[in-house]
Amino acid sequence: MAIVRRLAWLFALLAALAADPLRAVSPGELAGRWRDAGGGPVAEFRLQPEDGDRFLVTVRFTDGGRWDLECVPTGRPGVWAASSPTGMLDWLFARRRGEPLEGAPLFWARAAAGGVTLVLYRLAIAPDGGFRLDRLALTPAAEGLDYDLRILAHDRETVRLAGRLVR
Repeated sequence: MAIVRRLAWLFALLAALAADPLRAVSPGELAGRWRDAGGGPVAEFRLQPEDGDRFLVTVRFTDGGRWDLECVPTGRPGVWAASSPTGMLDWLFARRRGEPLEGAPLFWARAAAGGVTLVLYRLAIAPDGGFRLDRLALTPAAEGLDYDLRILAHDRETVRLAGRLVR
């Protein structure tokens, strides 16, 4: 009997590891439009599933900043390459998408906490080599979507801000 229980545990673990991480964090709980529930730095979050494991994300910040991202699978489970659409200025100044040493921020996303939390990252490198790393973790909660925003820059202490979004 003990061996049967161990095999059942093993199969359950393998099934959990093989589960599609985006399905765990997105369609039922993260998909759609979310708004700030009270004075936090994230004004709005939108996630729109696309074909396969692709999805679109928009994050609007209260300071006027905005991330418009297309997230595509990387071949690593639970990790997506995320890029911001290039515009005319990027073309004029020969900036390539996702090249932080050329002035374009690098974005990526991953499933964390067993596929329950979606984490978005943004890395920007200044002309002098200094950096800024933004990390936005989004986790479904009973009354909405909790987020944890951490901002790490080369020349200052880490800033940590948290809040809640509601539909």
